[in-house]
Amino acid sequence: MDNPVKGKFNFRNIIALLFVLGAIIQFMLTFYFNVFEAKEHLDIDASVEYLKTIVIGDRGGFFPQEFFHETSQPQIEKVFLIAAPIYRITGNVWLSYGLSTEIISILIILVLWFIALNIGLGFLERIIIVNLFLCPYLANGFNLDNNLSYYFCTNGWAAYYDVVALVFLMAIYILTLDELGFKNKIIAGISVAAMVYLCVSKGLGMLIWCGIPMLLYVLVKSLLKNDYKELISWKSIYIYSIVTSMLLGRLIGGLSGFTYFDSSKTWVRAGDFWGNLGNIYVGFKLLVGAIPGADIHRNPASLMGIVYVFGEVIFYVLLIAVIYAFINVINDIRNKSFTTDTDKRMLLLMIIIGNVFEYSLIDTKGNEGVFETRYLLLALLAAFVLAGDFIKSISDSLIFKQLGIVALLVSIGFMDLFSNYVLAISDNSSYKVDECLAVIEQTDAKLVYFWATEEEFTRTDRVIRVVDTSRVYKGISKGHYLQVFGDYTYYDDSKQYEGPTVVVISSDETNLPQDILEQYELLAEFDNISILYCKWNPIDLEKLTEWG
Repeated sequence: MDNPVKGKFNFRNIIALLFVLGAIIQFMLTFYFNVFEAKEHLDIDASVEYLKTIVIGDRGGFFPQEFFHETSQPQIEKVFLIAAPIYRITGNVWLSYGLSTEIISILIILVLWFIALNIGLGFLERIIIVNLFLCPYLANGFNLDNNLSYYFCTNGWAAYYDVVALVFLMAIYILTLDELGFKNKIIAGISVAAMVYLCVSKGLGMLIWCGIPMLLYVLVKSLLKNDYKELISWKSIYIYSIVTSMLLGRLIGGLSGFTYFDSSKTWVRAGDFWGNLGNIYVGFKLLVGAIPGADIHRNPASLMGIVYVFGEVIFYVLLIAVIYAFINVINDIRNKSFTTDTDKRMLLLMIIIGNVFEYSLIDTKGNEGVFETRYLLLALLAAFVLAGDFIKSISDSLIFKQLGIVALLVSIGFMDLFSNYVLAISDNSSYKVDECLAVIEQTDAKLVYFWATEEEFTRTDRVIRVVDTSRVYKGISKGHYLQVFGDYTYYDDSKQYEGPTVVVISSDETNLPQDILEQYELLAEFDNISILYCKWNPIDLEKLTEWG
């Protein structure tokens, strides 16, 4: 007679092995794309981060004067601490930024692993959480113009929010400990200091994402236990320190002249409340590729459309896990059995509930009227951990659990395959960067203008300035508007440069000043792009502003 215990053990080991292989393969593919395919996938926003690496690497400094930030979140943490130092050694921005992104991903995985250990999860549950984190979730493809999907916020290329995720998870790690030993006190101190540093860049974003939910956790726990001591426990004091550091960082940033999104957000109006709340639900689905984006139309029966089925499986596993944790916490409260496990579940739940509550009251829709899903990233990471806790709580002997884990394995695997396929067939060749650079490199010009009455060259000049660091590239759009967003300030005053110049314009351009263009000779023309050369610099940006 077969031993059922042995059968269960084998099932867990086989499934765990498959998840381990999946995590290793996905990590290696992510490494490949980050290090060797960054140039081919560079977009407008990501180019800002790569350019900062070059400027800080070449010029030094914490926040160089040669770089202009007209943005709510002047991300400097990863560039200054990791990417720029590696760039100084290698001289290769693709390698340095790619390695910095991978280093942060490894640290996030380690912290997630220890959080899972703190809440008593087994190896299988821990490796499932790692797979959930590493999956790119690119069911909606690769957006060249401005990609702010899960992958590009955590693991891919610019990875705008990977340092945010790391520091957030460090705080969760501390709060899921039963005791605070000497080593963990050091980690706690680092996380508090890091919050100051982060909030110089992020403003009050961190306060909304985790600061306020953590305060709610303290308040709710003290009310449930009806004990003032909960307000002065070591965990509560740590949370107060975290929140204070966030406010301090925002104050430093404000005094330094940074501007932030938190200054432009508004309360949601009464008529928009339910739509805003529904957008949060949609936002979580978009993050894990469970629903097509606003402009994507795919047949459910097609190969490109079936990927959303797997996204739905992942989403509902997470949703059920959150609901399960909520019910367990409520039952523990009703039965007055508030254990350390209840405490840890409630912490993770408050991160999710706090975000949903806050964003139901704040208008967080972007220009296209869609919820900016990246704001839910930290809540999603908390849901990943709760998913592991949910899986552990179900008996191995139940077919429901075995089939559910297999479905999750297949869904994550298919989402990985689809996402990597999308990245493999995508590139930014439509920007014509290589074609333009091939002509420009034949000249002795050290200053190149991309000039248009609209903004058709914004993409090209944003990318080419990172690819070619031997020249200064300036973008002029709408006839006279100098593109300074996320750019170096070299030759913003065009009178500083009097040598040879190149101008790139649209071949059918008719609205630019002819007295200036007449001084240039045509070098090449292709794909409605004309590249012109002049032995001097006839462009006066101050006069152009007057002309505009």
